[in-house]
Amino acid sequence: MLVMTIMYGSMYIASGMDDMKEKPVGKRIKTSPAKAYQVFTGIALSSFLLVFMQGLIMIFFTKHVYGVNWGENIVVPIIMVFTMTLLSSSIGMAAAVAIPGKNISLKVLNAVVPAVTAIAGGYVPLPDFGGILGIIQQISPNLYMQNALFNYIFDGSSEKIISAMITIGGMTVLMFAITLFTRRRYSDDSI
Repeated sequence: MLVMTIMYGSMYIASGMDDMKEKPVGKRIKTSPAKAYQVFTGIALSSFLLVFMQGLIMIFFTKHVYGVNWGENIVVPIIMVFTMTLLSSSIGMAAAVAIPGKNISLKVLNAVVPAVTAIAGGYVPLPDFGGILGIIQQISPNLYMQNALFNYIFDGSSEKIISAMITIGGMTVLMFAITLFTRRRYSDDSI
């Protein structure tokens, strides 16, 4: 549930960027002396911090109230949540910039996040699929984050954790690249 909650955080940044494109507040901000990159950075940082804080609250609440085992060192899951929050934010940015239309990026993210969570085994444990479902399962960021967390908590295998974190980092860089490349197409748009 932690991973799914973080992935739903991608909708915060997509919503903020859609508001800047479509809503009256966005039109007012476009007339202000704020530069486009400042608005973009403000939306991105505020959304990132909000989702990261939600992840931290979930970790500490479950640890201290329910006694959930987060491994020997709580810093490792916090770093994992930080990395996953970066990925979630970059996915939200890429969706908001690449998908044109009013709130369509939110609808796409609202459909994709639970589907990817289900395929990754976030609701119930699932076997490794073959075919097209297997490909979707292997590119799911949820699968890598869940495996990293479970390997740290139950196995302690640092090799698997590092591999999963490198994959998540690569996905984050790819999403940021898509955002930057796609954003250049909209020269008249402040976001």
